[in-house]
Amino acid sequence: MRRFAICAFVVSALSTAALAGPCIPGTLQSYINLGSGGCTDGNAVFGNFVTVLGQNGFTQLSPGVVNVAPGGTAANPSLMFTLNQSANAGGKFESIFRFTATGSLTSATVSLTNPSATVDGVVLAVLNVCPGANFAGTSPTGCPAQGTPIAEFDSGGSMLSDSATFAATSFFDVFVDLSVDGGLDGSATLVSSTVTLAAAATNSVPEPAALPLMLTGMAGLGWFARRRNRFTEER
Repeated sequence: MRRFAICAFVVSALSTAALAGPCIPGTLQSYINLGSGGCTDGNAVFGNFVTVLGQNGFTQLSPGVVNVAPGGTAANPSLMFTLNQSANAGGKFESIFRFTATGSLTSATVSLTNPSATVDGVVLAVLNVCPGANFAGTSPTGCPAQGTPIAEFDSGGSMLSDSATFAATSFFDVFVDLSVDGGLDGSATLVSSTVTLAAAATNSVPEPAALPLMLTGMAGLGWFARRRNRFTEER
């Protein structure tokens, strides 16, 4: 009975992993449509994408116009979010969304690609990460060990990349807030922002193509165990 319970658990876990196909280029809306099953990029599974309410005074970008492209390596999977959004004086645009990441995760990094700003324009990419737990509600609050990397660009200076590290955990709850603010007298442009996670290579998810072979092997072991028990009983 114990052996059967263990095998059932393994089959269930492998079946769940197999549901997450590889991440492919698409829009934020297509990633939202993946639901809880999500997709696999390297050693991480991304899922549960959903847009959330943004800041007052900002125009929220439709998830259909935000492009998403997976990248990085197996141990450092990444998602690049392309906005190609500009704001003139008085203009404010934002894309804010939430997702989960599972794997053996140790850090999160957010970076900006080709931002520009004049006068008092500002480009921001804020990454709120809750390792091993969920944020309390629909905003990034209530996490016991929250990390908040921030990448920024303005006419006075820049920090194009920022990271937060954590003890190894199997789950991240993530908020991403990308904003382009033209200021009162300036302008700002953001081409894209990339979120990169560090994941241990030893925690790789079995490829869906390998699943039938693994299940066949497990079925063979079950048949062998039953045959051995029957032989013992007959003796």
